[in-house]
Amino acid sequence: MDFKFNFDVGDNDTKQKDPLDAKKDKTIISNDCTSKKFPLKSNNVLEVSDIAKCWLSKPDENLYEVDTLEVGQAISLQIVTPCDLTDQDESEKGRTGTTPSDLIPNVYEGGFKVWECTLDVLEYLSRHAEENIFKGKRVMDLGCGVGVLGTYAICSAQAGFVTFQDFNKDVITDATGPTSLLNFKIGHNLDGISTCQETGFQTKDSCKSDDSESANEEILSKATDSLLSDLWKDCKFLSSCKKRVNFMFGDWSDLIDCSNNNKYDVILSSETIYNTAYYSKLHSFLEKFLKRDGVIYMGSKSHYFGVGGGVLAWTEFVKSRDVFEMRTVHVIEANLKRVVLCMKFKSENKM
Repeated sequence: MDFKFNFDVGDNDTKQKDPLDAKKDKTIISNDCTSKKFPLKSNNVLEVSDIAKCWLSKPDENLYEVDTLEVGQAISLQIVTPCDLTDQDESEKGRTGTTPSDLIPNVYEGGFKVWECTLDVLEYLSRHAEENIFKGKRVMDLGCGVGVLGTYAICSAQAGFVTFQDFNKDVITDATGPTSLLNFKIGHNLDGISTCQETGFQTKDSCKSDDSESANEEILSKATDSLLSDLWKDCKFLSSCKKRVNFMFGDWSDLIDCSNNNKYDVILSSETIYNTAYYSKLHSFLEKFLKRDGVIYMGSKSHYFGVGGGVLAWTEFVKSRDVFEMRTVHVIEANLKRVVLCMKFKSENKM
């Protein structure tokens, strides 16, 4: 599959360009969902109904943006984020941590931004779509942010079930949930009746009618106008989604001890090995939630300045634990090299 992005990914080592800056379409949708009045579940797992109740309970004065992320010639993914992320001044961003680009360890882990290594993983997976990596599988999008990888897995690659996990609850309720469900609604009816083909994202060549391009424009126009608001009231759709997705939030060390004992065939992750201080709990999380015959795909920069993380540091840590085998499956040559890693349990640890 010939796969390329219609936006530039910067090679600057210290400041990366947000791919959403190259959006082709932007629509403002009203609704809000903060976590201040949203009850915490003991196991930190949210269902589709929880996300819907959250949105429906909020007034309309708080606005959200829907940005179009163009992927090559075929895939158009809608990204939902709160408008106030772009309206806050710098001091407010630093105080609250609600900014799409900054990282505040253990407060805000960058979930409102689409990081470039996410796109690297997406590129690799799309090029290997014929291998049916996801078909019928249980998948986790670990450190999901807005949920690009998990949304791809279930919409375009026929995953059986996807769990979206992020550190911040606000990211899950304000961005991941709306983004994933909006794209499901546009490109795939989870009862099995597709808007076009049975696999996923709305594509230029997938509609059966001769007027496929105009059909796409009409569908996306509706999506960026009222579909996001309307889908929360579509009980049949939400019931179907519940069978296919859920959401998990919180620190990895806390989630390891939660009551969720589900195992996953595939775990996807991007930019999660930037801080060596997180390695122990990340490794333990992967060890707990990956099936013994499962696989992990992880995107990373070669090095992250200031916190010491990166491919070499992670490789050495994984070797020291002697649980997983790891190899590089995709390399992106840039000023700061990026890679996609593949991890599996060592054969002696699969029993």
